[in-house]
Order: sequence, then C-alpha cells, then structure tokens
Amino acid sequence: MTITKSGQVSRWSDKSRSANEKWHLVDESENPWKVDLQKCKKSLRRVAALDDELQQWEAQLSQVREEVQKLSAIKQELRAQLKAIHGESASTKSELQEMTAIEAEIEIMHQEIQKGRWFVVKLLARFDIMLVLGFN
Repeated sequence: MTITKSGQVSRWSDKSRSANEKWHLVDESENPWKVDLQKCKKSLRRVAALDDELQQWEAQLSQVREEVQKLSAIKQELRAQLKAIHGESASTKSELQEMTAIEAEIEIMHQEIQKGRWFVVKLLARFDIMLVLGFN
C-alpha cells in the first residue's frame, strides 16, 4: 500500500501503478483484457438475444396451451352433442321399427279386409243366383 500525493491510501504499489499507467499506452488490439471483454460483451448480447427468443417462445407456448384448453372444451361439448344425437338416433330407430311393424299389421288387415270383401262378393253372387233361380 502506498499513500498518494492527495493523501489517499492506494492498494497499488508503485510498480503496479506504473504497469497500470503503461497499460493505457498499449494498443487496444494488443490488450488481451480488452479482447476478452469484447468477447464477453458479444457473448452477453447473444445470451440476451437467446433469452428474448426464449421468452417469445414461452409466450407462444402459453398461447398454444390456452388454445388447446379451448379446443378440449369444444371437443367435450361436441362429444356430448354427438352422444345426444346417438341417443335420438336410437330412439328414432326403435320408433321406425315400431312403425314398420304397425305398417305390416295394417297391410295384413288390409289383405284380410280384401279377402272379406271377396267373400261377401261371392256370397252376394250366390244370393243373386239363388234369387234368379227362384230360391227364396
């Protein structure tokens, strides 16, 4: 330690002070500390740029997560609607089967009515024949 002219205590010895003063006289390109400092600054800029890019990706990722949650909710709603449609379809199928059975019964009844009409026509024809022949 040395005491300067102004009375301050300096940690630098005269030898290191003279080396320090000479340091400023050296060309900056020859100064290894300056080169290392420039490399550090360049690396720091790259790290800052990567950090900014990472923050942008994180923001996009959070937006994608929100959209996925929305789409999942929509998917659940659509599944519920599809389930309701399947339920309605099943009830419609059973109603259709019932209607088909009823139509078949109606067709059978119609055929029986036609048979009855033919029977009545035949009876009336016989009755007419009997009248013509004189059977009272």
